[in-house]
Amino acid sequence: VTPSEQDKKAAIIDKFIENNPKISPIKEDVDFIVKEKSNDISHLMTETLAQLYVEQKLYTKAIQAYKILQEKHPEKTEEFEERIEEIKKSRNIK
Repeated sequence: VTPSEQDKKAAIIDKFIENNPKISPIKEDVDFIVKEKSNDISHLMTETLAQLYVEQKLYTKAIQAYKILQEKHPEKTEEFEERIEEIKKSRNIK
């Protein structure tokens, strides 16, 4: 960078500072839309999460997870029903 380029850049910065710029507030009212918190996590449900629930001995959540997966993947309904039954048998849940 040559000295003349540095002088030009310094002059631009000095001019900017002299003008004392300020960020002006938004003049119109802005409404922010906030989504309500939902406890619906069905879109996040995976077979891996269901299996983790089983491994963590969170059997009620695991059963709920497999029921959600049955709705998401009707072609695997029998497989998920078998897993639900296995959980119920191992925990004597009826």
